[in-house]
Amino acid sequence: MKHLVVDYESCVGCDICELVCSAFHEKRFNPALSRIRVVKYDKASMDIPFVCVQCERPVCEKVCPVKAISRDPTSDAVTIDYDKCINCSLCVVRCPYHGMFKDSSGKTIKCDLCGGEPRCVKYCPSSAMRLIEGGPEVALQVTRSTKTLLQHLKNHAFVKEAIKSLAAR
Repeated sequence: MKHLVVDYESCVGCDICELVCSAFHEKRFNPALSRIRVVKYDKASMDIPFVCVQCERPVCEKVCPVKAISRDPTSDAVTIDYDKCINCSLCVVRCPYHGMFKDSSGKTIKCDLCGGEPRCVKYCPSSAMRLIEGGPEVALQVTRSTKTLLQHLKNHAFVKEAIKSLAAR
């Protein structure tokens, strides 16, 4: 299984991940159309990328009332079937890692690993984004990354406020 892992300490807030994501998916450089969102907090010199981590047992898949979310067998990404999706937002609300978003038209979007070759990983200048797969050592890296994100969510009030504004971008 493939997992997108973020090294939150290495992120420099350059926004290249957002730009290459929107260019790949929407053919436009527009961070509001990106499947990754970087929250910045200059006072603490923190930049926190929010992206789908491709959970082993995705909550979004379980809560989808029309079964529009599933794992793609080719790319190993958790994907949305837009022919089925009714944009109810349950997946957006329930994702514990805030890796699902609404675009400016109200469409639910999330990382689909760019079909197996995530552009955010390829172009990240600080190597803060990595795609990994494998055995027990991978589980440890995924756990470490997600625990760091959850700690940021718990410890920093600005993150909670930023999450509320993600949909408004």
